[in-house]
Amino acid sequence: MQKILYLTATNWWWAKQRPQFIAEGLSEFYKITYIFPKIYKTGNIVKYQEDTNPNLELHQVYKLPLDRFSLIRFINRMLLMLQLRSIIPLYDIIWITHPNIYKQIKAILPVNTRIIYDCMDDHLEFPNTKRNKKEAHEIFDSEKVLVNNADVLIFSAEYLKNKVLARYGSQKNCLIINNAVSKEFLCQTDDEWYSFPGIHDYKGYIKLVYTGTISAWLDFGIIKESLSRFGNIVYLLAGPREVNIPLNDRIIYLGLVKHEEINGLLSYSDALVMPFLNCELIRSVDPVKVYEYISICKPAIILKYGETDKFKDFVYRYSNPAEYFELVGQLAKGNLKVKKTAEECNAFVKANTWESRVKEIVVRLEDK
Repeated sequence: MQKILYLTATNWWWAKQRPQFIAEGLSEFYKITYIFPKIYKTGNIVKYQEDTNPNLELHQVYKLPLDRFSLIRFINRMLLMLQLRSIIPLYDIIWITHPNIYKQIKAILPVNTRIIYDCMDDHLEFPNTKRNKKEAHEIFDSEKVLVNNADVLIFSAEYLKNKVLARYGSQKNCLIINNAVSKEFLCQTDDEWYSFPGIHDYKGYIKLVYTGTISAWLDFGIIKESLSRFGNIVYLLAGPREVNIPLNDRIIYLGLVKHEEINGLLSYSDALVMPFLNCELIRSVDPVKVYEYISICKPAIILKYGETDKFKDFVYRYSNPAEYFELVGQLAKGNLKVKKTAEECNAFVKANTWESRVKEIVVRLEDK
């Protein structure tokens, strides 16, 4: 059985997303060592009991905090090389999810090791990167070399693929592996979610639920304006928080929710929302949450852009604030209904599972 060293910046106990799902799926076919960096601020981390998996090993590497400083970044690069130098030759495949990881380990990579680059985001469009020109140049240079040297290029979205290949003038063949929903999520019960203190203070309100990372791409302006316009709605936000949330009695931050509890929270909702800013970063995103939203068969309101076209028959999409308020207004009056039947929703999500995505990857990895 071949061995894969899976290198990512995503802590295993962060909100479960693409890296964890793919690593788990690949462990059905390969020996996986999932390497992730130590996180010092643990407020967004929830450890959960993992099933024993003999083909999946978790390994945390140590790094210094304050990585935004160039001296610290240099020290951390040396630390990573020291921690990985002796084990990298033991692996057949090196899986990389961020270009800076490649820059840190390039000097110690054996000549014949296969490199897989799973490009999940447009790394140059993150707000912190755009504010730091030096960091942006480092990512640009690292990603250009990685794109040229990777044996297999994987992208999470068509728009992202086209943008990155054009950016570096590459004509490489690549694989688009969209995000998906897990079978374990689909097997969860849909019991109402009762565990948040005070949740029943909002009985009688229309509950709009958002799950996922709460960061700079969340459009709090449109959220606050909708609350001003409609007095019978309340927002429930769940997930790791990277920015401050506006103070409002009807914006409730539920904190971190374990992946196995998300189904219950979504089922508790009256509607599911994805109120994102229409920015270049988001246009490269294939939103994993929408697959989960569709599985619940509740009304869902999401931003309209190219990568959400595939969901258009199942969700309501808006292009501007006026359209968002119109949809929320219909919801507030009880007039916004789910667009498809439960059978149709189930058929869609069963065709878009992480298990099916991983099988596509394995076919490509075995095609030498």
